Amino acid sequence: MSARRDAGAVRLGPVSVFVLVMGVCLAVLAVLCLATGQAQRATAERQAATLEATYANEAAANAVLAQVEGSLAESRAAGLDLDAALAALDRALATRPEAAGPLVATYGLERDGGSIVGTFTCGGTRKLLVRLSVDERLACTVDAWVATSDIPEDEPPQVWQGPLEP
Repeated sequence: MSARRDAGAVRLGPVSVFVLVMGVCLAVLAVLCLATGQAQRATAERQAATLEATYANEAAANAVLAQVEGSLAESRAAGLDLDAALAALDRALATRPEAAGPLVATYGLERDGGSIVGTFTCGGTRKLLVRLSVDERLACTVDAWVATSDIPEDEPPQVWQGPLEP
């Protein structure tokens, strides 16, 4: 009878080792999950900041575009020629439209003949280059609308947040 009891009994040694290995595996997976969550959070925050800066640039550029089109519409209604309309446009562009939203894009405008070039910057690295042209019919055409990102060469993007040296 004792032989039957020994044959079906579970020994505690292998079970303890199995439970210990499973506990270590679960602990390692928990640490990996936490590290991945923190990295994804940091990435999401950077993407949100980039998106906010891009939208601020777009909003400022659209406000300037609306200002240019409004000035040209007034010039067309007044029957002005191209030179007089461009002079009125210069006066209109001297007053900057109010910014909407928490982020404000800074920008500079240059006019060369019938061409207007604006560089909009928000967030330090996000830029928007806009080139508009005005033709003889006093119509505004968007020639370029290019969003770029400047990454300083002396500061490479930080991919790893851990220590660099062991």
